[in-house]
Amino acid sequence: MPTWTPTDLNLLRMGARSALLGVAFVIGNIVTISLFFAVGQPWGTINDVVSVLLALTFILPVLAYRLIERQTGLATAAALVALIGATGAIASTAVSVVVALGLVTFEATYTIALVAFGIIGAWLVLVGIVPTGGVVGRTTSLAAVVAGVGYMAATGASWFTGSDSVPVAVFGGIALVGQIGWGIGLGRRLGRSQGPT
Repeated sequence: MPTWTPTDLNLLRMGARSALLGVAFVIGNIVTISLFFAVGQPWGTINDVVSVLLALTFILPVLAYRLIERQTGLATAAALVALIGATGAIASTAVSVVVALGLVTFEATYTIALVAFGIIGAWLVLVGIVPTGGVVGRTTSLAAVVAGVGYMAATGASWFTGSDSVPVAVFGGIALVGQIGWGIGLGRRLGRSQGPT
């Protein structure tokens, strides 16, 4: 059973809150992009801002997972997985920020955005399959894998069929449903005041 210091518990709780906040931003992302396609601006700009906030919510869970995986004796794997997650989160945040600020168009950053979310997808799959000593729970780990596979499949489909295709919408929907399940599960497991058990 892992032994958590007060600093560890703080990081785990912040990771839990960030994952739960990510759920709200996933829902906000779905709503704002739907409104953008239905009625146009200002919903596209609002969606860009929501996308920035969504990307930021991955950073604390990356750190929380690194702590959990280190506690299970997988220090090297934890560092590698955290590096992958941080790369995806930072790249996705940077792309979302420059688009939201109007410095570039979404089309100009499309390839980078695809790669960034593909990396986040790979990170989600890895945190779903790397052992956490029961800290995260099987259902939450499965949701992470579903979200990750969805993000990677949506990325792949976008390369071959374009961003507006049915496969991208289907795989993206799977990713978002998986992320909602993962965020809620992680928030519940890590947010306990005495720490995960």
